[in-house]
Amino acid sequence: MDQINATATKDLYFKQALKGIIFSTLGLCGLIFNIIAVWTLILHATRKSSIPHLIALKDFESKITLLYLLINLSISDILNCFILTANYIYQTISVFHGPKSISYSSPSGNIICKIRLFCISLAITSSAITLALISLQRFHEVIHLLNESKTRKRNILIAVATWLIPMITSTLLAVIYGVTDPFPYYCIINTGSNFFIAITSIAFMCFTVVIPFTVITISYTGNYIVRYTMTRSMQLNNIKGKHSKLAWKGKDTVLPLIIITFLTFASFTPLVISFMLSSLSKIFHNEFNKNPKSDLWKFFQISRILTIIPGIINPFIYRIIIKALHQ
Repeated sequence: MDQINATATKDLYFKQALKGIIFSTLGLCGLIFNIIAVWTLILHATRKSSIPHLIALKDFESKITLLYLLINLSISDILNCFILTANYIYQTISVFHGPKSISYSSPSGNIICKIRLFCISLAITSSAITLALISLQRFHEVIHLLNESKTRKRNILIAVATWLIPMITSTLLAVIYGVTDPFPYYCIINTGSNFFIAITSIAFMCFTVVIPFTVITISYTGNYIVRYTMTRSMQLNNIKGKHSKLAWKGKDTVLPLIIITFLTFASFTPLVISFMLSSLSKIFHNEFNKNPKSDLWKFFQISRILTIIPGIINPFIYRIIIKALHQ
């Protein structure tokens, strides 16, 4: 019997170690890819000589705005990949030091728990808001095709502003999370009144999914409608040549941006839902059991892993966008 238990424990540790190695490697790849992407985007955003024709200088600032927003999005992916990589490296190392080291000890683990939740929330919310701003920027460009006058300083301010709301929601989320005591130590909702937990969860859901997704849907739908209307108007007025192509200026960047948006929301939304479910469980049942066998805990683990997908794929799509901007 003891031999069977020892074999089962060994198999469990092997699976945990293998999972940790695989996902920490994926996270490390995403981290490296996005660091390279940020460097490439900065080079293109700060090098005017990369614009091939003088006529392109009319919409140069519009392209710079998009590049700065993409830099902001890539930084969010760097933060998310870093936290995920560090978490799985820790779990992999902990496998070889006994079961108690796999979970965070209290009270030091309480600080680690809050920092981790803050960074995860910050990365997710800033990505969502940045994607919403990108969709608005693309819509603004098609409405003001010949009237784009943003300065580089304003672009930097826009990028900085996208972190303000995420910092507020992330701080609120970090306040209500902490570790359970005694062992096993789980990073769960364990502080704050039910009203405060509800307000925090609603704010997180609104600024991460509801508001950004609504803005993105309206902006890209409006983008297509305006372009189609302009094209029809030019056809009715027999406008041909370069002027007839003006309505679809910048269209080559729209599809890659929509793909990035879909990947990001498809990977982040399950994690946001798991946060909401944990909040509801705490409010209505006054408990949130992170039992490894529970469906909610399994859903949380799977949704957390999914968030690494944009960090790996997005950097390659950035190169397509950069190429389209300089054609």
